[in-house]
Amino acid sequence: MAAMRTFSLVPGILAGTRAKRIPQRRDKIESMARGFDSKFVEAQQEEASRDKKVGPVLTPEQRDTLTKRRVLEMSRARAVADLARATSPAHKHMLGQAIAALDEQLNGLPVD
Repeated sequence: MAAMRTFSLVPGILAGTRAKRIPQRRDKIESMARGFDSKFVEAQQEEASRDKKVGPVLTPEQRDTLTKRRVLEMSRARAVADLARATSPAHKHMLGQAIAALDEQLNGLPVD
């Protein structure tokens, strides 16, 4: 009588036998990662060694004033763009008033 083999539900694996592990090629993966990593570190070091433009040292009050000025200027630019697209006379009037108020606030800020 011939010995009967039983098969598992997983194709390619015989029941009762141990599956061999396929060795992973870590050496290749690690060397690629190490190569990429070293290039990345080199780029970071070059970036750090570059001369960076450093602005004047500002006091907290000067920073607050500069931030307020930038916010008001951006709001004014948005209002002007909205005014250019506005079709309703009431909307145009409201945007004109908003621009005038923003101009007044900008003129009230100290000039650095």
